[in-house]
Amino acid sequence: QAQLDSMEGDTTPEDGQSTRVVLVDAGMVARLHGKEQSNFIGFLQAMGDGDGWRAGQCVLEFSDRQTCVKPSDRDAFCAAMVDIFAVYCRGYGTNVSVGQVLIEVLQCIRLHKVRIDVNYATLVINILCLHGLAEALQPDYNVLDAAKPLLSVYRPGPFWRFLIKRVIYPTAQTIKRRKDAIVYRKLRSEALKKRSGG
Repeated sequence: QAQLDSMEGDTTPEDGQSTRVVLVDAGMVARLHGKEQSNFIGFLQAMGDGDGWRAGQCVLEFSDRQTCVKPSDRDAFCAAMVDIFAVYCRGYGTNVSVGQVLIEVLQCIRLHKVRIDVNYATLVINILCLHGLAEALQPDYNVLDAAKPLLSVYRPGPFWRFLIKRVIYPTAQTIKRRKDAIVYRKLRSEALKKRSGG
């Protein structure tokens, strides 16, 4: 079950400045196994590469009971994904708005009557929420670019899963943490400047 409960409120600290507090309960969990993991991470990797055709092929695998089965319909869907990516998703380092891309992809899924299973739908909603949260907190933080170290090392298969889990993923996670720390320090510095009036 996907849900997002939030509670907002304004607080006024001793210095008289109003601060907005938002508590988020991210009760949205989807556990992916084998093929699901490969399909979804493959979709995210295709976003990072700006490859609409490959993203479309991944989305067509988002259900074992796919309704878009005719080769001409599948090709039309993938071609529509290429058009979406040409406008909204040119890959890492191009300031991709993940939220906008996913909204366009969902509209394309509806238009072409492509079926997606609940786990994938939950993940898409999760990413939309995370993107919105990141955009609200730090507008120049790009979720797709931040995920690049983790997405670029993923490979399907048992050997790769072991290698990634024990060696590659911890290294990529360290790199991501360092990049996130830079963003955090920048945010903190900007907040301190605003408080001091400079």
